[in-house]
Amino acid sequence: RVLFRSPLCVYICYIILSNAHKRTGNEWFRLRQTRMFKAVFDYFPLTIRFDQELDPSRQYIVGIHPHGIFPWSVYHFLFNSSEVGQRFPWLNCLGLVASVLFHFPLVREASLLVGLVDASRAVATDMLSQKRNIFIIVGGEAETLLTTPGKEMLVLQHRKGFVRLALQHGVDLVPTYSFGQNDVYKTLDLLIDLRKWFAKKFKMCIPLFYGRYMTPVPYRRPITTVVGEPIAVTHIEQPTTEEVDQLHARYIEALKSLFEKHKHSVGFGDRELVIV
Repeated sequence: RVLFRSPLCVYICYIILSNAHKRTGNEWFRLRQTRMFKAVFDYFPLTIRFDQELDPSRQYIVGIHPHGIFPWSVYHFLFNSSEVGQRFPWLNCLGLVASVLFHFPLVREASLLVGLVDASRAVATDMLSQKRNIFIIVGGEAETLLTTPGKEMLVLQHRKGFVRLALQHGVDLVPTYSFGQNDVYKTLDLLIDLRKWFAKKFKMCIPLFYGRYMTPVPYRRPITTVVGEPIAVTHIEQPTTEEVDQLHARYIEALKSLFEKHKHSVGFGDRELVIV
């Protein structure tokens, strides 16, 4: 029992004290190149479409929408064996995700190995300064509480931090939308007001959901990710509020156009995109 407790205590101390999730160099490239996750792509299946080729001479912030209960579409950008990795091997995105992920044993290590880092402004600035391409799940955890099968709702109206970063570093923005991501789990509104209060108070969301056979296994439904045309961004070291608002409005319009352009071809013609 003592032998068990000692390594466990060391590991817990490591989680508390380590800042590995706030720097690069943790990802295991061999894992990112493996095809062991191909089963995930085949299960739903996960597919992807591009409106335009990406330019290897440019740096990108990729916006992932929606979050859903779990953002399965990020697999396209995490693994070099995916179509994105094969088509744009130079892209090699790092993903910015909620800090809470790095507080859970094993989940933390798996996240680090596949190239996920803390979604703080300081970390994002560091990654972009190193000329890394990054993806951000813009709606974050807040969208998990809004996830409802059959509806498309995004938390985006007041999310402008990624836009300011793009201006400060002169990095192009790439909007993406994943049709079907909200439909692979059933969700419950039970105690929704209490859960929203908890999320606001403690910065952690608690979605209530279930999948196949009332388990966390998602329903097997297609998830089609569409990647829009990159939005060219001019470098402005100290952007004004007006400049941020203008680019943010351009991004929202581009995302809406992307949604409308593809929704009929993927069988979502009766749905409307709601942005809050």
